[in-house]
Amino acid sequence: MKMKVVSSNGYTIGDFQEAFDKLTQNMENWKMPIKSTIRIAELTLMSEACTWFTGSELTQTNHNGDGTMEVSADGYYMAIGA
Repeated sequence: MKMKVVSSNGYTIGDFQEAFDKLTQNMENWKMPIKSTIRIAELTLMSEACTWFTGSELTQTNHNGDGTMEVSADGYYMAIGA
């Protein structure tokens, strides 16, 4: 199942799981609003993974100038209206 392609960009469920785990690694509850630092090169994958797991959109909040950016998303609870 982890190898099943679920994205028009060719990403698999496994790709999404790995990316989302990285995106939320410093969070106690992945369903809460997300704030994280990611590599710019990972934006598409991280964005798709965030939408896949939470239903919310990952947006850039700051460009750090070192190949990374700050991102945020509403998270699962807000996306479902809880």
